[in-house]
Amino acid sequence: MLHVYAAMAEEEARAISLRTKVALAAAKARGVKLGGWRGGAPRDTTAATAGVARKADTFAADVGPMATDMRQVAAEMTRRGIRTPRGGAWTATAVRNVLARVPA
Repeated sequence: MLHVYAAMAEEEARAISLRTKVALAAAKARGVKLGGWRGGAPRDTTAATAGVARKADTFAADVGPMATDMRQVAAEMTRRGIRTPRGGAWTATAVRNVLARVPA
């Protein structure tokens, strides 16, 4: 029985390979560029990098004040001697985790 399953699996692998080759040949005939960058001249990523940096700066400007508030809350909790449930010091992350548990 195992031999039959192995033979069927080999036949299916051959059929998949054939279908893939036929589909790639058809795509190539339609003029589709196949494959990715394989080396050669280095790509200029300056514009992409600048775009990512702009997006990060915008996000930081939007979320930064909340992070500052959370740090201030953590500092105040520590100043008042309130410890985290495990007895540790408060951090902005610990404050965020507590706020996430408070029902809206």
